[in-house]
Amino acid sequence: MAIPEWAVEQVKRQLRDVAAQLKNPEAVQQLRDRAGEWLQELPQAAREAWQQARDGAQAGPGRRPGSALGTAVVNASGVFYGGAVSATPVAAAAVAAGTDNLASFRTARHSSRDWFEQEASRVARRVGCERMLVASGVEAAVWALAEVAKRRRATVLVPRCCAIALAGGMSLPEWLVAAGASVREIGSNDGLDAEQWKRADAGERDVLLVAEDPARLGLVGSQVQCTLVSLIRGASVEPLGGDVSPAPPTFAQLLDGATDMVITSGGGLLGGPECGLIMGRRPVLDEIAATELWSIIQADAATQTMLLVAAQRAAGKATERATPVAELLETSIDNLRHRAENLCTRLAAADESDGGVIRRCLVTDRPARLVAGAPYEVSSRQLRLQHVTLSPQSWAAQLLDQTPAILADVDDDALVLDLRWVDAAQDAALASALVGGLQIAN
Repeated sequence: MAIPEWAVEQVKRQLRDVAAQLKNPEAVQQLRDRAGEWLQELPQAAREAWQQARDGAQAGPGRRPGSALGTAVVNASGVFYGGAVSATPVAAAAVAAGTDNLASFRTARHSSRDWFEQEASRVARRVGCERMLVASGVEAAVWALAEVAKRRRATVLVPRCCAIALAGGMSLPEWLVAAGASVREIGSNDGLDAEQWKRADAGERDVLLVAEDPARLGLVGSQVQCTLVSLIRGASVEPLGGDVSPAPPTFAQLLDGATDMVITSGGGLLGGPECGLIMGRRPVLDEIAATELWSIIQADAATQTMLLVAAQRAAGKATERATPVAELLETSIDNLRHRAENLCTRLAAADESDGGVIRRCLVTDRPARLVAGAPYEVSSRQLRLQHVTLSPQSWAAQLLDQTPAILADVDDDALVLDLRWVDAAQDAALASALVGGLQIAN
C-alpha cells in the first residue's frame, strides 16, 4: 500500500532532525546500513531524504542554505517573471543535475556535443519540435539568428511593435544591427496587419522576427513564406495548471503553424537556468549549429544538463510539481485568502494605536501575472498596506534592502504585497519584515 503524502512529509522531517543530531560516528554508520534496507520500501520523496542522510549531504545545525553571495528574496511583486524579477527559482532536480555534472569526473563522450544532441533530441520530440539548442543567453541566441541571416544575405524584418528592450538595455533591432545583420522595421507601433506585411515584400530567405506569439499579430501561415521566428518571454512545455487566463502558448502550439523557431529563456516558466533556449524545425536550427559562432556562444555542459532535466520534468504530468511555477499555481485561492487574512490579523498587533508601524492593512483580490508585459493572469490575493511614517516608495526600498529582501509593488498611496508567488513557508519572514522586527503574535 502506498504511503500517504502527509506521512511521507512527516518521515522527511523526522529524518532531517535525526541526520542533523547524529554526532556519533558509529550511530551514523548504523543509520547508513539500515537506510540501505529501507530505501526500496519508501516512496521516491522519502527515499531522496534517506539518500541525503546516508551521503552526509544534510546541512548542519545553523547552516543557512544558499550561496553567501546571493540574497534570499520573497517575491510579493505579483509578477512571476520579468520587470523587477530578473531570475526565477530553478527546479530542484535541475539544480541537482547541474551540481552532479560539475562535481563529477566526465569522460570525453559525456562531455561531447554528440551526447547532448542525443539527449536533446529525445526531449525535443517530447515537447513537439524537431531540434533543440541551448545558447549562453537569450541575446546570444538572437546573435546566432543574425549570423544565419548574414550567411543567407537576407534581411531580418522586425515589426515596430516588437522592438522590445533586451536585458542589456539595447532594443531588439539595435542588437541585430550590432550583430551585423541587415534589419528593416515594418508595420506600426500598434501592430502588423496583413496589408503592411504585404508591402514589406519579404523574400523567401528573409527572416521575420516577432517578440510575441505570432498568432496575436493576426497573420495566417499562408501569408508568411519566409522564416518566422518568435522571441517569446512566456512559453511552456505543457499547458499550465491553475486558472491562468489566457494561458501562455506551448512550444507545440507555436510550432504547429507557420513558426519555424522559438527563442526563449531557459528560466522563467520552464524552471531551468537562465540561458537562451532555441527550439524549432530542424533545417533552421541546423543552420545555426553550422555557424562558426555557435561553438562560442552555446551554453556550457552544466547549463545544458540542467536545461535538459528541467525540460524533461516540465514535459511530465502536472501532479509531479515539475516546475516552481507549476507548484505555486497549485495553491488554491481559498488558501491565499486564508493566508492573507491571517497575516492581517498578525499585523494588527503592530497597529499604530499599539505603538506599531502599520497604519492600515486591507486584503484585495487583484489578479497576479505570470510574465511582466504579457496578458497571462491568475487569481490572487494581496495585502494593501500603509506605514505610519514612511511613504510607500521609501517603505518598498527599505524592504528590498532587508534580508530576506521583500519585493513589493507600490500603488498610489499604498504598498501592495501579492501572495501568489510567495511560498507559505515565507509568510512568517514576510510578517516580521513588515513590522521591522517588532515581536508579533503568531
